[in-house]
Amino acid sequence: YVSKAEVFNFPVVGWEMEMAGHISIARSDRKSQLRFFKETVKSFEDGNSIVVFPEGTRSKTGRLGKVKAGPIKLATKSGVRIVPVSICNSYKWMPASALTPLAFPENVEIKIHPVVETQGRSEQEICDEIA
Repeated sequence: YVSKAEVFNFPVVGWEMEMAGHISIARSDRKSQLRFFKETVKSFEDGNSIVVFPEGTRSKTGRLGKVKAGPIKLATKSGVRIVPVSICNSYKWMPASALTPLAFPENVEIKIHPVVETQGRSEQEICDEIA
């Protein structure tokens, strides 16, 4: 699981994420981005899957935002397939501005989409397919 570095500062939650081997990224720090890339490639080599939210943030409207190039580039460079997953209707219960859910989530759907192959394809082709 990949999360912004600030989440790792939350007592208990951050400690648990660190112990579980979650990967942090400070999005505006180039050094952190390189460390993230290296840690993620190593995790792939160890046979792990990684959960990344390719928009880089939660949706304010429930619609998919612009997919960032970093996760796509990471998948193509590592030669791994992408399994897109949509978490639908969660923006109502956990808006981008909230630290905790506003209420117990109802009618949240998780949709698993077809696997996207990355080998032999451009990053733009992959972004277009996912979006």
